[in-house]
Amino acid sequence: MNWDQIEGNWKQAVGKAKEKWGRLTDDQWTEIGGSKDRLVGKIQEVYGTTRDEAERQVTDWQYTYEPVAGGYAANAAAAVSSAADSAADWWYETRRTVNRSAETVSTMVEERPLFAIGCAVGIGLILGLALGRR
Repeated sequence: MNWDQIEGNWKQAVGKAKEKWGRLTDDQWTEIGGSKDRLVGKIQEVYGTTRDEAERQVTDWQYTYEPVAGGYAANAAAAVSSAADSAADWWYETRRTVNRSAETVSTMVEERPLFAIGCAVGIGLILGLALGRR
């Protein structure tokens, strides 16, 4: 389910959210008012988690949240929207992982260039032997 739907039905969503984050007070739920960023901030503040962890929790909850059914068409539309959101989140996470990996490799090459050259030569030899046997 996308966040706009949750925000639009915030009073209903709060009941389910309270089951997951029971330490938040009624005043804090009112202050959040349907804002995903404010919810992430409050979880971070009250539970002492990192921002990434709080965002992960909210995103996980967002995709498992089921409002009272409004018929098959509404459920189908919500499923399609949720699938699109999931695909977008997957793509975002994949890009983040690839970028972090590239940064790690770049740092390693800068700090240990001879080791990096040795690894590249070794991988090249292994690939050459493997592909040459065909």
